[in-house]
Amino acid sequence: MPIFQSPDLFSQSWELALITAVSVSLIVLIYHLIQLKPQWGGAYRSDVAWAIGGITFTAFYLISWLTGVLQTIFSRPIIQSEQLSTPAWWGLTLLCFIIIYVGYWTIWPMGTLTHGRQRNLGAILTFGTLWGVGEGLFFMSLLALVEKFGLSRLWTGIIAYLLIAAFKGIWHSQFWDIYVSPEHNIEEWNGRKVLFVHTPNLIFTLIYVLLYENVAIFVFLQTLALVGSAYFMHFPSYQAYKSTSLTP
Repeated sequence: MPIFQSPDLFSQSWELALITAVSVSLIVLIYHLIQLKPQWGGAYRSDVAWAIGGITFTAFYLISWLTGVLQTIFSRPIIQSEQLSTPAWWGLTLLCFIIIYVGYWTIWPMGTLTHGRQRNLGAILTFGTLWGVGEGLFFMSLLALVEKFGLSRLWTGIIAYLLIAAFKGIWHSQFWDIYVSPEHNIEEWNGRKVLFVHTPNLIFTLIYVLLYENVAIFVFLQTLALVGSAYFMHFPSYQAYKSTSLTP
């Protein structure tokens, strides 16, 4: 049985027109914002970061609807009743939460700098939540797409892991950490973050979904992780840095 529902899309002609219009608008907006970067001398702009982040999250939410991920989450209970009496489910659930806590709330901060940015808890919680939900839904969308090939759960998981890992590496190094996240990495810690934080997160939470189909909990785990990242990098508010660099 597949994990994700097949979405009933485009039964009305207006749906295709809406999706096309939204998709084109998002692409044009991001392109326009990126093209503006030379006009402020390459300095980090928190207002632009929030704008690009918002556009990206909207795209992720849209993709999750198109792939049936949102429909799956809203049509199923967060936890199946029989899982509550399954020790293995409790054990893996606890392990996933421990991995997220140790990885993103203990190890990740060790390799992270704030460059004197103020901690704005409201901005951090808002952006971190939108970020975590968006990425979590998008990762599940990739899994849903791989599932369409009708492979075994094992091969579905392996291929999805490789796709998500490749996307995450390229996405962050070539786009997200340039236009959205403020400078925060300690270079010599990058490999350790991948090995001890991101890799265990992705491996064990994907196994969790493949075994127990708790898609909503997967998204919550990713949200918990990225709220932690936003918190420890002191992700700025929209108004914080509209014309100057964040690095003193």
